[in-house]
Amino acid sequence: MSDRLYNWPVDSASKSLLLSLNNISGDRTETLLWGLILLALLVLLFAFAAVVLLIRLQRSRTELNHLRQQYEQLSTRASPQSATDATSLVATSTAPQETQGFFDPLTQLPNRKIIESAITTELQHSSPQNRSALLILNVANLSHVNETYGREVGDCFLQRVAQRLRRLLDKEDILARLSGNKFAVLMKSLPQPASNASELMRNQTKNIQRSLESPYLLEGTALQGHIYIGVAYIETPALTAQEIIQRALVALKQTHNYSGLRVECFNPQLSAQIQESQQLTTELPHAIDRGQMKIFVHPQHRVNGELIGVELLMRWQHPTLGNISPTRFIPLAEKENLIHRLGFWALEQARDFIRQNDMTDLNVSVNVSPLQFHSIHFPEFIDLLVAHRTEMGHRLIIELTEGTLMENVNEAQRVMRFLNQFGYRFALDDFGTGYCNLAAISSFPLYGLKLDRSLVTGIAQDAALRTIAKMVATLAHSLNLYSIAEGVEQQDELDILKELGFDAVQGFYFSKPISLEQWPAFLAQSRRAAPK
Repeated sequence: MSDRLYNWPVDSASKSLLLSLNNISGDRTETLLWGLILLALLVLLFAFAAVVLLIRLQRSRTELNHLRQQYEQLSTRASPQSATDATSLVATSTAPQETQGFFDPLTQLPNRKIIESAITTELQHSSPQNRSALLILNVANLSHVNETYGREVGDCFLQRVAQRLRRLLDKEDILARLSGNKFAVLMKSLPQPASNASELMRNQTKNIQRSLESPYLLEGTALQGHIYIGVAYIETPALTAQEIIQRALVALKQTHNYSGLRVECFNPQLSAQIQESQQLTTELPHAIDRGQMKIFVHPQHRVNGELIGVELLMRWQHPTLGNISPTRFIPLAEKENLIHRLGFWALEQARDFIRQNDMTDLNVSVNVSPLQFHSIHFPEFIDLLVAHRTEMGHRLIIELTEGTLMENVNEAQRVMRFLNQFGYRFALDDFGTGYCNLAAISSFPLYGLKLDRSLVTGIAQDAALRTIAKMVATLAHSLNLYSIAEGVEQQDELDILKELGFDAVQGFYFSKPISLEQWPAFLAQSRRAAPK
């Protein structure tokens, strides 16, 4: 029966129908197979995303638990009456809306409210034998990163700084974000005696700087942090948290503006210095109008004692602070963009000095600040020189530092050659202390080299200083330049410089700086005593 059914005759139409059904069945099978494969891939993708999300949630939970533990420890040390609402909220609350007022949203660190509460608690237990310390760290180049790479990169940069800093601290230390580019660290239970605490602080701040200034790879760019640190010790309950923070900020400001260091510990003298500097900054713009700026004359002599010229020095005669040296107010003038006005005034004083005195056989030197030389206002300075070339040309020597010339070699050469044609000459001031390319010196139209005073003081006892001075004198003579040494105060210094081949000296050995009123009498006496 089966054989007969199997061999049943089939026409062509039926064969076509059977073949079509077979093909349709094969296509459906293949489609179903690919669908199952895609479904499996989607399941795997969602599973992977879920794992990543769980990991991130776990990390966030771990960080939050770590912060809560810190403040639970903090709360247990404080009495119930002293515990602040902020600390209690952080230690016990789990609702994000309740804690957002006490944590920085970008770095997830505690904010200023929490650090003030922590300092208040530490103050209650503080004494010279139980000291803590507050560190305020400033990421000085954050604004540059924001301007150059964008705010998003800057925010990521801050987050990475916070992460590194957190890993550097002990569990009991408290880290907070104080403001935009500032972090605060409360370091508790410093060792005794105080010398051990100071040593620990030095090592810790060095370690922090070294770690935070290592490169950060962000958006394919290697960024480096510039970290400054101010430190204030907590060792007496007589202060408030705000006063401790202010002390650390004062120390931090000292690192930026005055000390030249990048880590400073607060001391009362720092506060006085900063207050005085703020006073000078406020009053400096009015010093010229009030007649407080004065010109003093410092004579220059050949090594045989003959008077050959002077350097005009600027002094600020403050009504309450007394005579203020240029080393104090010139940096302030540069910072406050007042250096051009001071330099212009000094040049006018040099013009009047030459007009009012018989300087036909004497040189008059003035200093020009690097910022002034490269400022957009320097053409006005040049215009004044050109306008008074008849009076000052061939008399005035402009002293520039090595750094001034090397900052823009081509521009410096152009300006110097232009003024040379009117008789103005140039001397390289503070020579030997910078990083000048000796090969480049010959390309500048110089008149002389001036050996810095730091290479003169102690030259009688230091063979290395004598070797350097000899090299400077030899270099000057080989380039047909005049050589002069400043800071000469002793007879043996003069004798050595004369033996080494210097042409002239300037310093207290022959004369201290004198006032404009004393100059005519000094000039007359010098000419009477001049070697014949």
